[in-house]
Amino acid sequence: MRHESMSEFLRPTGRIIEFTPQEMEEIEKEIVYAEEMLDKEIERLNEKYKNED
Repeated sequence: MRHESMSEFLRPTGRIIEFTPQEMEEIEKEIVYAEEMLDKEIERLNEKYKNED
């Protein structure tokens, strides 16, 4: 789903979005993946700046 702007994305619609168990599982996998990528990036940046001292 594409939105014109972040404010469009954040605008409340009054609708409740329900996900199937399969959709929830897929969303949870994507969140875990994103967290792992962030952890790796944080670790990389910590190493980079630690080496610059």
